[in-house]
Amino acid sequence: MATLAPKNIRQVNETTLGISWNDGHESEYPVKILRENCPCANCIDEWSGKKLIAPGSIPDSIFPPT
Repeated sequence: MATLAPKNIRQVNETTLGISWNDGHESEYPVKILRENCPCANCIDEWSGKKLIAPGSIPDSIFPPT
């Protein structure tokens, strides 16, 4: 079974990213949802798995850097 991985990431509009996957699927995600679910060590405590950023602290107007 092949590992699912992004093939291409593009900015759809100011607050949405589109992802083309290596299996041919296309997805669009609001940037805020991606930020709220970020699994990196700056966002999730590596030992406890607890989120370090409160979802309410992420503004609706968040946008990806260009």
